[in-house]
Amino acid sequence: MKTAIRGAAIALFLASLTTVSVADTLDIPAQRTVKFGDLNLGTNSGLVLLYGRIRSAAREVCEPETIWNVQALLETKDCMDRAIERAVDDVNDPLLKSYHLSQTHASSVAQQ
Repeated sequence: MKTAIRGAAIALFLASLTTVSVADTLDIPAQRTVKFGDLNLGTNSGLVLLYGRIRSAAREVCEPETIWNVQALLETKDCMDRAIERAVDDVNDPLLKSYHLSQTHASSVAQQ
C-alpha cells in the first residue's frame, strides 16, 4: 500500500534498438506509463499483475516492428531485460524485486 501512495505509476524509458520512429530521430526515448495504484503489492496476485504490466510495457517499448534476424531478437531481449529491471527498481518494492529475481532466475535456468 505504501508503494501505491508513493506513486501510482512508473514509466519505462528505453528507445527501441531496432525500430526507427520519430522519437528515435529526435533522441527522445520511447516510454510507457505503467499504472499500479489499483494493485495491492502486499499480495502475490498484485505483484504478478504489476509484473505482467511491466513486461507488457517493456515489450511495447522494445519490440521492433519486424524481427528478421538473430541480432534483432537479442537486442530486443536485452532492451526488455533492461526496461523491466529499471521499472522494478523504480517501484522500489522488496516483494516485487524478489518476484522479479525469481522470474529472471527461472528464465536463465530454462535457457541452459
